[in-house]
Amino acid sequence: MQLDRILFVVPPAFTTKAQRDINPLPPMGLGYLASIVEGLGIEVKILDCLLQGWSHEEPVEQNVIRVGLSDKDIQEKIRQFNPDMVGINCQFSRQYKIYHHMFSLVKEIDQRIIVAAGGPHATVCPQEVLSDDKCDYLLVGEAEESFRRLVEALQRDADVSQIDGLGWKT
Repeated sequence: MQLDRILFVVPPAFTTKAQRDINPLPPMGLGYLASIVEGLGIEVKILDCLLQGWSHEEPVEQNVIRVGLSDKDIQEKIRQFNPDMVGINCQFSRQYKIYHHMFSLVKEIDQRIIVAAGGPHATVCPQEVLSDDKCDYLLVGEAEESFRRLVEALQRDADVSQIDGLGWKT
């Protein structure tokens, strides 16, 4: 499988309507992964849906809002970049519903796009995240080495079962 473009995504976030209890932070982990991908000669981009859509709010429940880019805007940005793989940062467990929603948004565009989850929530709740049929791979812990090995294995159509820190479905 040829991987020409990989997109990393920071999802929107849920917060209370009365007072935002979230802050956009630089996606350092995704930056590390992006530098590895660039080193493999693959085009890479980071889409920070929270920061780019910081002024956009959508009601979710009576006292809950979603802050970040709209689904339409996210899908448009994904279509424009046309990635072969999308890595989604699962930062906070209390935001778990947005991760599953993001997996679906990607697969609605093209079922062939590989979806990989990583970050603290994926690390502490790997079975819950990987149980989503729209999530293809999961990276646990510090993923620089395991992600590089995953990308290389996918490009060679090689076995991924010996990659430490990688979750997948059989």
